[in-house]
Amino acid sequence: MRVRHSLSLAAALALCAAAPAFGASPPPGALLGEFAQNQLENCAAICPYALQGAIGVPAGVVAAPGAALAAAAGGPFRALGAGAAAVTGPADAAMTGIIGNDLNQVVPRFQNGVVIGLLDLMRIGGGTGSVGALRTDLYAALQQPLPPVAPTPPPLTTPPDFGITPVPQGAAETAVVQGTNAFFAAAFYVPELSLLGATQTANSAATTLAESGDPVAAVQAGLDAAGAVAAENARILERALTTPSTGGPTSTGARSTSPDDAAGAGQSPSATVDAPGSGDATTPTDATGSGDTTTTDDGD
Repeated sequence: MRVRHSLSLAAALALCAAAPAFGASPPPGALLGEFAQNQLENCAAICPYALQGAIGVPAGVVAAPGAALAAAAGGPFRALGAGAAAVTGPADAAMTGIIGNDLNQVVPRFQNGVVIGLLDLMRIGGGTGSVGALRTDLYAALQQPLPPVAPTPPPLTTPPDFGITPVPQGAAETAVVQGTNAFFAAAFYVPELSLLGATQTANSAATTLAESGDPVAAVQAGLDAAGAVAAENARILERALTTPSTGGPTSTGARSTSPDDAAGAGQSPSATVDAPGSGDATTPTDATGSGDTTTTDDGD
């Protein structure tokens, strides 16, 4: 899953790492180093749960007959539910950690960096940007920490603002941000949440059947879980297609500098970095609905 996230940036990072530095641009190799560090952080958030599932699900399959036999005194439906829950429980727990952390932590940071890079590339093509600004903005985006662990979706939790966020200017850049948000919704958020919903649905039905022995209640529990995921998927798609906010080179409460700025920061107007004690910063809408104007921290 991390490879799929990573390949779309790898070529740009390799190009930028070899480009000459402008002002305070990162040194050669710095982007690839941060990129590699991010992959380790992503794996630390997800890999333990993949291992948990690889061990727990087969163990649940082995334990299922015994669980069903132990619950047989309560009737055949309780036995069936107990046997199924021995498998669906570990599967749901693993998928909760894998997909919950991916959608709440890994994908938002990746999406933020992709949008920043795309806007910088557009400005290079239009003659208003530079490779130095692209490198500096990507480096700042890669340095952002993962958002904190959030409750299991649905619903998805809007992550806190990153210290550097893209600010589209004009109709073309706004359309690119909106299209990118729609892509992330369709390629990551909705499919992954649907996969998590499948295990949540199965586990809700199995555990309800094991506890109650009532197949009607079990079906209803499964339908409730599936309905919550379907409703959240619809919300994700709706918010992803909402026109993102736009800002000028310097938005209220944020600062943005060009590669030629006397401070030498090298950042383009595609991104804003919070000044200490800044107020509201304008951010684009992402697939989780975090596109409203929000208050950011110092971006540490």
